[in-house]
Amino acid sequence: MTIDKAATRAEIDILYAASNKLTQASTPAEQLDAVSDYAREQGASSCVLLYIDNDASGQPEWLTVVAEWTAEGAVAMGLDQTFYMPSFAFNQVWLSAPNRPTLVEDALSSDLVDRSSRANYMRFRVRGMAMLPLNIKGRWVGLIMFAWSEPHVFDERDRRIFTALIQQAGPVIDSMRLFEQTQKRAAELEAAKHEIDLLYAASNRLTQSMTPDEWLAAVSDYALAHGASTGVLFYVETGEGGAGVPESLLVAAEWRRDVAGESAVGKRFGIPDYDGFMRCWLSTPDRPTLIEDVLSRDYRDPTVLEVCRHYQMRATAILPLNSQGRWIGLLMFAWTAPVQFEARDRRIYTALQQQATPVIDAVRLFEATRERAY
Repeated sequence: MTIDKAATRAEIDILYAASNKLTQASTPAEQLDAVSDYAREQGASSCVLLYIDNDASGQPEWLTVVAEWTAEGAVAMGLDQTFYMPSFAFNQVWLSAPNRPTLVEDALSSDLVDRSSRANYMRFRVRGMAMLPLNIKGRWVGLIMFAWSEPHVFDERDRRIFTALIQQAGPVIDSMRLFEQTQKRAAELEAAKHEIDLLYAASNRLTQSMTPDEWLAAVSDYALAHGASTGVLFYVETGEGGAGVPESLLVAAEWRRDVAGESAVGKRFGIPDYDGFMRCWLSTPDRPTLIEDVLSRDYRDPTVLEVCRHYQMRATAILPLNSQGRWIGLLMFAWTAPVQFEARDRRIYTALQQQATPVIDAVRLFEATRERAY
């Protein structure tokens, strides 16, 4: 009886300590550490906290590593490592038991572990496993996985303690994740508002602009804020009044920041049939062409070499201005160093392209009509 009381007291102390650490944890790494003491004492070689993300139908689809620790000699999975859950049938074993741990003494010999899962565990030198599902009233939150590099025999005490840790950790990790998601959504909403404000301001300036310099200035704020060194508005010159094949680019307006050289306004750049740099945006007139490093593309066409030299260009965002197949011009923003473009850049440059095209087209058509009248 004394031994039973002592064992019970020891379990209570383990869980009390874990609960205290969980309430003070403010990051996934701290949460994982809070529930890991018992597994460490039992010789675990690694532990991982993974978040679960669902597919469109609400079924678990991806596991993502958000925290982990490894003992000396263990193989780390790596933060942000993702696993496509349907690829590993063993996931269905612990998914089918969301309120209790799934304990596997040896992943290499267990009938519970399928071939694909076994091969994956071998990559990380995993033999014994304790899978602690985190599920709140049918809603999947994540998974805690304790692993041993050698086969590990589990007993009823292990099962009791791991079950209690599931009950303790689930609500705490869920709250933290919901908070992170709320923060992320707030940041996304703020970013979306900023995008709307930026595009609204550009639209207002465009409608009040009547010259190439004003048009270029109206759509340049975003590129300037992201370090662009040059902005250029080109007119596309074709052989048949805009509907034919582009033959040259005429610099209608430009600005430079920390890039030396004479103004190129009025300068023409030819468009040879074999010019790959020109063809890359001519073939996609409805969306911007974003080139993170011109030198990595190994362009050798004379036009691109001349443009790169003239504007000291390494990266560029090219916004074609094309109205129903009729070429008007293009906007080009350039950087003197390589740039890593993001999805947000593409969204904003696409919107600026769509805003600028009809405005510039309308004014140019009006001017052409007036010139013919006189």
